[in-house]
Amino acid sequence: MKVYPKAQFTLGLDKGPPNGGTPRGNMHTTETPSSGFYTRTVYYSIQVREYADLVYWRQFIDLEDYSHALRHNSGDPETNKEGSVNPSLAVVGYAKNMPLMSDLLVKEIAEFMVWCEKELGIPARFVSHAGGGHCYGENSSCRVSWSDWKAGKGPLITSGAGGWYTHAQVPGQTHWDAPFPFERIEAAIALLKAGQLPPSEPGLKEGMLELDIKLPVLKKGAGMKSSPELKGYVQIEQGLLLSQGFADRNTTKPLTYCDGLFWTGTETAVKGFQKSRGLSVDGVIGTGTWNELLRQGGNA
Repeated sequence: MKVYPKAQFTLGLDKGPPNGGTPRGNMHTTETPSSGFYTRTVYYSIQVREYADLVYWRQFIDLEDYSHALRHNSGDPETNKEGSVNPSLAVVGYAKNMPLMSDLLVKEIAEFMVWCEKELGIPARFVSHAGGGHCYGENSSCRVSWSDWKAGKGPLITSGAGGWYTHAQVPGQTHWDAPFPFERIEAAIALLKAGQLPPSEPGLKEGMLELDIKLPVLKKGAGMKSSPELKGYVQIEQGLLLSQGFADRNTTKPLTYCDGLFWTGTETAVKGFQKSRGLSVDGVIGTGTWNELLRQGGNA
């Protein structure tokens, strides 16, 4: 079993052996701090987010298993099963801010990629630097062919095979990611391999956009007749509560737990968590409870 040393490990429900022979990974952005939905269905193997001046890692399944098999059309191959190792890294934060990523987060991602090269055999390199709105659509020029995806090849790979893709390169998908700071991450990888430490300045520089996300206050009734976005945040906090052993027994979907409906069972779980952490027991997910949930759910 492979567990990244900096990550909290949460065993997922959807895992199994891959089909292919080339070790590779794929890297995404997500704007949810630690989604209960993703926790249960394991679309992502591992997540990283920067919070204040710290970086949090959370792992969901054994990195030698595949994450949730992605299939765009019914006849397409299951893309996450086409390599011998298929970790999927989600970088949490607004996609538009990825190019402004702090030195600290760049260093952390570079360290993870170097670790994956040593422990999983995935070369610490990007397959392509493509990203942005022009990559939208199943047939965009950013996507690699099915054969190259299975073989672990891409436009920046001149020898060998394997490396890291972003969502913009995954064949059969329509989604895209904003460009990562590819050159900065690659420079940090080169320094690490040379035995030197890359810069690690926490946070974004003055004048840049905030990377962190403002979270809504959630209380009983949230998600019942609200926007899909608010319901999604309820799913997030339900997943975080579950990871800490505070299950909502009154959800409408007990097998998946995270139904996005904040009712009596969710309120009871929130109060139980708040009491266990010495917080004000009001059943409301405010700033203090959000911070404690994220600290407990994402801290190594």
